[in-house]
Amino acid sequence: TGHGAFTLIEADDGRLFFIYMDPRWPPDVLQALRQNDLSMPAGEAIGAVVFADALLEALPGVTHLTIFTDSSATAVGIQTSSSPSPQMNVLMDWLMQRNPSTQFMALHQPGKRNGAADSLSRKDSASVLADAKAAGAIPIRLPLEPHAIDLMRVAMTHSQRPRPSRTVQEA
Repeated sequence: TGHGAFTLIEADDGRLFFIYMDPRWPPDVLQALRQNDLSMPAGEAIGAVVFADALLEALPGVTHLTIFTDSSATAVGIQTSSSPSPQMNVLMDWLMQRNPSTQFMALHQPGKRNGAADSLSRKDSASVLADAKAAGAIPIRLPLEPHAIDLMRVAMTHSQRPRPSRTVQEA
């Protein structure tokens, strides 16, 4: 139904902030995911890159960002700044071009360790926010910027896989 991401930041004064994003997919993007016109790995990567970009916008001066994701394709794409998938390359290029001074590292986490982000992506933000508040964190929701929606639509115009450079001829 959407994508979710979060981070915990401790301020200099000791306050703990739960910074998160839980937007729903725009209808055309959701349809592209359901019809497999936009790959699921690209959908997972969208969540990671738009959150990373929004977080870097909200926290100027950050020079290094570690991204934990349950998508191995996203982790590899961010680590290498590339992918064999044209859709994924659109996303990686966008993130790196918008944040050229940031060093990114991405680590794959098994899905079972990704419960909070998955809950945020599935309209269960209330329980995640209740847990964050119970832990003493102050929730801050980052907005999904219009340029992030434009990015999704640009990625949808690209193929999921590279086009073959030559045709296979039958024997």
